[in-house]
Amino acid sequence: MTNFIKSVFYLSICITIGTSCKEEISGTLDYSDSYGSWILSEALKEGKKTRTLDGTTFDIDTISLTTNLFGAYKDYKYDRAGSRLQLTVNGSKIFTVEKSTPDTLILSMTRRRRIFQLLMIKDINSIK
Repeated sequence: MTNFIKSVFYLSICITIGTSCKEEISGTLDYSDSYGSWILSEALKEGKKTRTLDGTTFDIDTISLTTNLFGAYKDYKYDRAGSRLQLTVNGSKIFTVEKSTPDTLILSMTRRRRIFQLLMIKDINSIK
């Protein structure tokens, strides 16, 4: 009987730990902080500051992303998979959301075999 009680005790601990981890993981998939209008504050290319992306903006809603990152402003449909934002027009341009808070959005991407990290701040003129 003692082994049975120990087994039940250990099983209940494992279930408790597994349940709490699952809640944590699902909590990281809430993207509402990334929705809105964003202005590029700083860009890093291969870990070094770059000004080549100055003036970049993003407008993100639940189904589309509008940006001038690739030239003129264009609206893209996207899919989310984990922390990845995959544009579905003109091939796959993949962004990874590194951090998303109500006032800061950090995205990373690879373009022309170079790794970029984009620090975006909320456009206060677009907040209603």
